[in-house]
Amino acid sequence: MIRQFFASVLIFSMVGVAFFAIWIGFDSDPELIEKSYSTLSFNKNRELLAKSENVVSDVEVQQNLSKPDVKPVEASQEDLTNFNSDPSLPPYEVPNLNPETEFKEEAPSNDFPVIFKAFYRGILSAEVTAIVEKITHRMGERFKEGELLVQLDDTIFQGYRVKAVGNVEKAKAELASKEKLFKDGIASIFEIKTAEANLGIANSDLINADHAINGCSVRAPFDGKVVNILIEEHELIQEGKPLIEIVNDDYLIGQVLSPARLLPILAIGRPVNIFVQETGTIEVGKILRLDAIIDPASSLLKVDIIVDNKNQKLRSGMIGRVILSDEALKLMSPDQSNQKSEK
Repeated sequence: MIRQFFASVLIFSMVGVAFFAIWIGFDSDPELIEKSYSTLSFNKNRELLAKSENVVSDVEVQQNLSKPDVKPVEASQEDLTNFNSDPSLPPYEVPNLNPETEFKEEAPSNDFPVIFKAFYRGILSAEVTAIVEKITHRMGERFKEGELLVQLDDTIFQGYRVKAVGNVEKAKAELASKEKLFKDGIASIFEIKTAEANLGIANSDLINADHAINGCSVRAPFDGKVVNILIEEHELIQEGKPLIEIVNDDYLIGQVLSPARLLPILAIGRPVNIFVQETGTIEVGKILRLDAIIDPASSLLKVDIIVDNKNQKLRSGMIGRVILSDEALKLMSPDQSNQKSEK
């Protein structure tokens, strides 16, 4: 029993000395401590990864590292064609491009559409707040310049005018009295200036009343036709509300986008033939305006062509196309541009 006791004590003593030696070595060598911690964490991470489904063993990693570099293999046309054989991938079609047809420069088009718009067109609005008393012209009806189109109730403004006229007469009499007293040395110059200011205020009220009365009578600023009525009779409208839309189509503006290569023959006043699609006729116009800039993206220039429409054959909104002259066709020809570039 005594021998067994001393043997166990000796064993425990040796184990304690061994642990004490290991602890002293770690404390004196920090690198050894760091290696031990990294080894423990590596082993722990490897155990966690081993539990996952997509884990690669150390043997496979070593085998892959020992293999030589693998060169990428180019995909064949058959592989690209069968790219969508996998149902999990989105459908994909391999484009079959022909450089000779796909990237060939197209010849410029000789068809330039024209859109006709009225030379004068506008919307007349109310200058005062009043009730619509009468509408004299309806959609499509013609009128002359200065003709009454819409009449508003001006009763209130007539009363304002009567009051303003009375204030003007009173201010004039007051000013005359102050001037007489000033000559007699009774009134001061300040009283004279005050009477003059009152007269000016009274005249201003009279002018405003006359302007409001005139604003109740909406008259045509030019000859033309009614496009649309935006109000109804007996309706209370506010100041600034649109009342009536009118148009003068005695002259039409044909708007066209012209290629910049035609700029040498585009001149203000030059005659232009336009085929009108709705009527099937050819109308003659003249270039009225040229845009100041050319669109760099499309190389197009805005051109306005004025067309005489006093016979009322055309309407605003019609479309057509420009008939190019022989000179213009030469400029639009691709052979002509190629010859210039070769020179």
